[in-house]
Order: sequence, then structure tokens, then C-alpha cells
Amino acid sequence: SSGPRRRAVGSRAGGRARLYNELAPLFLKAGERDSEREVKFLRVVEKRYGEVVQTVFDLGCGVGRHAKLLASYYSVYGVDISSVEIELARKVTPQCHFEVGDMRTWRPSVHAEMLICMWSTFNYLSTDNDVKAFVDTTTANSSPGSLLVIDVKNPRRVIDETYERISYAYPYEIDITVTRKISSAGVRNGIYKYHIHNQLNGTSIVVTDQELNRIYEESRIREAFVPYFQLIATFGDYDLDTPVSEMSERLILAFKRNSQQLTDRMSPGVTV
Repeated sequence: SSGPRRRAVGSRAGGRARLYNELAPLFLKAGERDSEREVKFLRVVEKRYGEVVQTVFDLGCGVGRHAKLLASYYSVYGVDISSVEIELARKVTPQCHFEVGDMRTWRPSVHAEMLICMWSTFNYLSTDNDVKAFVDTTTANSSPGSLLVIDVKNPRRVIDETYERISYAYPYEIDITVTRKISSAGVRNGIYKYHIHNQLNGTSIVVTDQELNRIYEESRIREAFVPYFQLIATFGDYDLDTPVSEMSERLILAFKRNSQQLTDRMSPGVTV
């Protein structure tokens, strides 16, 4: 939801606003179980590899599903490019600090001892300049010893695919058709078609969402953060016991910030 390469088109004017305004709370509720598992994993990573963590930055926080749970333990700052999702996040978890902004260039007034970029949000960084800007931002917003957790889809599991599924969140029935294709440049083009039926009043809306993701191997991500962060662990799922393999769903990388300071290099341009 935070990426610069995403768009939604409604079947009529106002479709996009209706999708996010009416249904974002439902998606937040539907993801609560996964969020609990993911936050439990982050807590374990912090205890095992972190130092004293008081402040967490959620980069590409969306509606704040992770921030909502993390707020019980830390001071949480979240940033997302979507003003609609940030507005919802503020309503759901008012004790967190949420800002509308670009995670590639965001500069808050404080530093964090832990930074997270969850659920494939890093894949929205579709150019080398995007990645360089993100590295500069995480470096500028952290201190020596800070943790950085990046969670992406396991590139070994990324394939061309088409599938359908149905979700229910009363009074809505949501029929989703997903088509994903990978280009020769290593970019995955995903088309999500939502048929949303309100079972209470009989109205329907059709919304199409396009998502462009760049596929990243572990080595590419690791090298991007040299010399500011050192890779200290990788995981294949939201537990410490699942290694990255051909079968693992996720590629999760835990970095620790070293003492190297951000150079005075000019920040590369980014495309919005």
C-alpha cells in the first residue's frame, strides 16, 4: 500500500475512494490473526538480536495493522504514502505517530532502535534509485545497533499465476480474481479484480487494482545496505526455526546498523 507503483480504478467515478474508505477497516480486521503472528515474530527477533528498543518505525505501514499491536510495547511511528490509510490508522490506534509520506525520503524528528518494512512493501521499490533512497532513509533514521527487518516474498516461489478466491466480511462478499505475470526484467505485474457485493442492500462495485513489484534476491538486498547495515539473520517464515528454502513462503532479513555514518552523497532522484 505504500509503494509508488500501485493504482486502483473503480467501475465508476469514486470507486477507488469507496474501496479504501469502506473496505479498509474490513481488511484490517481480516488480517488481525496474521498480524498477531507477525508481531510475535518481530518481538522475538528484537529480544534475540536487538539492544534496548523503545521506538519502532513502520515503513509503509498501511492501515497500521502491525503498529496497532506493537504500540503495546513500543513508541511506534508509521509512514505511508496513502492519506486514506493513514487517516484510518490514526483512528484505530491514536497513540501511535502516523504520517503521510514517502518511505524513500521520510525524515522524522527522532531515531528508532528498530525499523520494519513488512509484507513485501520493499518490493514496491522498483528502481535502483528507489532502493538507494530507501537505504539513505533507514540509515539517517537509525543509530548504531538499531535493527532493520525487511520482509519480502521468497523469490524462489514467485511464479506466473492466476487464481480466484472469495472473502466474506459481513455485509460484504468479495470475489477476487488475481493474475500475476513476471517480465524478463524481474518485475511482477499483478492485476487484482474485486467484485464487491453488499449483501445487505444489494449494491455492487467492481474495482481493478494494478500492482508492480520488483523481485529481489537475498544477495541484492544485502549488498544494497553495505556499508551501513550488516545482515545478521534470515528466515523463511514468521518464526525463527524456518530457514529460507525452495519451499519457504517468505524471505525475511534482519540487519543491524553499524557505526558507518551516512555520507554526504547526493540523494538519488525517486519517481513518485
